[in-house]
Amino acid sequence: MVHVIIMAKQLSERRNMIDIPRHNLLPLVIHPPHKVLHIHTSDRTAFKQCRRKWFFSSPLQLNLERAWPNDKLWLGKLLHEALAHCVVSNPTVTGTMWSYPTPQGEKDIYLGGPLTVDNLEEVFEICQKVARANLAQKMNWQGFSPEQEEELDGLLELGLAMCHTYMLWHKRVAKFKVIASEVPFSVPLYDYRSGNRLRATYDGHIDFVMDDTEDLRDPNLWLGEYKSVAQMRDPERLQFDEQWTSYIWAKQQEQRGGDKKDKYLGVVYIELRKKKPRIPDIVYQGKRVSCNKATDTTPDVWLETVAQLEGWEGTLEELEQNIHRRADTDYIAMLDNLYEKERQGKGYVRITWVRHSQAEIDHVGKSIVHEYYDMRRPTHIVPTPTWDCTWRCDFKEVCLALNDGVDITEYLYGTGEYVERIGYYGDVRDE
Repeated sequence: MVHVIIMAKQLSERRNMIDIPRHNLLPLVIHPPHKVLHIHTSDRTAFKQCRRKWFFSSPLQLNLERAWPNDKLWLGKLLHEALAHCVVSNPTVTGTMWSYPTPQGEKDIYLGGPLTVDNLEEVFEICQKVARANLAQKMNWQGFSPEQEEELDGLLELGLAMCHTYMLWHKRVAKFKVIASEVPFSVPLYDYRSGNRLRATYDGHIDFVMDDTEDLRDPNLWLGEYKSVAQMRDPERLQFDEQWTSYIWAKQQEQRGGDKKDKYLGVVYIELRKKKPRIPDIVYQGKRVSCNKATDTTPDVWLETVAQLEGWEGTLEELEQNIHRRADTDYIAMLDNLYEKERQGKGYVRITWVRHSQAEIDHVGKSIVHEYYDMRRPTHIVPTPTWDCTWRCDFKEVCLALNDGVDITEYLYGTGEYVERIGYYGDVRDE
């Protein structure tokens, strides 16, 4: 690995003549031609968002991350882990084991039997415990400050509420079949003009693969993505999510030259709102659940409250049928209102199906090859500041220091604020 300094035009001769931006002096890693580069999906995202962020975070360059995690990515990562364990039920599994570090050595957590969506909250709590232990180890067991403890506890409470909301929604809505979860891929890159194989692979993880048919001989496969969001996005934005189009391209590349040609129709987005649904009020001297249509809740949470008030022992679906049988017009109107909010994208969980044409998929494949050439020999590491830098970027303070001409070496390596990344913290997919 050869380290070189990228200089502005004849820097040594012109240092006193012009103001050279500090970012032109970043020590880029130039990889030798024979080395195979493993380009991860998060590399592509960071490279296109901001070259400076890519320089700090990519394993192809400095490979750094903040020691204390970004709370947005932390929560999203734990939700993905918990969902990966629970949405693909395997009846043959006799138990699941997690290991986590302690100052005295490794310890284990065991859950017996196959996991289902009913275990989601319990599994999330375990994933959070393991992640908290790994974070404590990364911080050399110095302990968390009261503010950090409060932040982690708040994320645990929010995550458990989101898991409960998703669990109820999944039972009511999810009629599809998840056949695989957290599916890795690593495909070789080829120059699309010459057809020659390049010294690079494109790597990533797919949240889940889903089949929306019952025909095992000719399944309709969809790649799935979970997104934790502050509010539901305009569905049109999902058409421009090139990251997941690239995953379809990668799955097609895995079949290159083979006889088996699985059919991937598009991407399924399941968005989870990062908010705890409000428990509706009990009114009329404890006899009725409020039908205030301004209550920010879900049909399932509202029905749960009715079930608790009435001592209902059946399922929520049976309770809803009972409400219709007894012609409770106020309750029926409230449920209709909540379901309509879901249809309008104002609920807490939303599923969106996005198809991609083969022309789109091929275009993304060409873009990946272009980006590979740029990453192998980058020339200019310039920042791309946006409003999102305030919450999305772990290097915003370093970036501002660079703009002021400050030497950032001590800040990156001498303060403990940043550590070397171990594996990938997850693709940039949450807001």
